[in-house]
Amino acid sequence: MATMTKPSFLLLLLSLVCFTLSQEQSSGSDGGASTGAEQQQHYAWPVMPTRERAAIAHGVFMTLAAVLVFPMGGILIRLPLGRHTLHIHAALQVFGLLLVITGLGLGLYVVLNPISFIDNYHPVIGLVVIGFWLLQPLSGVWHHLLYRVVKKRTIPGYVHAWLGRVVLTLGIINGGLGLKICRDDTKSEQIAYGVLAGIIWCVWMGVSVWSEVKRVRGGPAKQGFVADSEERLEMEKGMRR
Repeated sequence: MATMTKPSFLLLLLSLVCFTLSQEQSSGSDGGASTGAEQQQHYAWPVMPTRERAAIAHGVFMTLAAVLVFPMGGILIRLPLGRHTLHIHAALQVFGLLLVITGLGLGLYVVLNPISFIDNYHPVIGLVVIGFWLLQPLSGVWHHLLYRVVKKRTIPGYVHAWLGRVVLTLGIINGGLGLKICRDDTKSEQIAYGVLAGIIWCVWMGVSVWSEVKRVRGGPAKQGFVADSEERLEMEKGMRR
């Protein structure tokens, strides 16, 4: 058997080393990618990327508005809480709109840095819902001004009430859809959101339906639940007289 020359041996050894390094670099890059993805999903808040922080803050602001503040305003306006009910309702809805506008800015930051989710259902539905939410104060004020003249429920009042119910329901559903697309390990968050939002939605819709039924059957002067805060104000004025 012929003896391998020194240059040939060195060339073979160099080839083996290069092949080994290339294999390790390939597997390392794959492993690094998956490890990086896992780390990206489990960053602590101080070292979390800005985009992920914005996504979490977007979810928090929108959840507070859709699941807590807006339903609370819809519930309180139906309860016999006194002459300031309308003002409390308006203040809560304005606060909710501020949360929505803040959440909208954060959501746009997430979508545009870098551009992503443009063709996803969550931002599309969200923009439609937010557009209607921004119109709600106009219909509410319009109804309030007309009620002072006609002393009965108005078309803008019906639009304000029922559009609010439909759009808020869609907004709550869209919040769950947003949790679905953000990460793969949010199953527990999705369940918690669904349970909490479902309970609040049932209470809110129950109070709304009950107040409408009571108004139709007995009129606002005979019931604890009132369909319109303006009706309550008129009742209290009559009682003071």
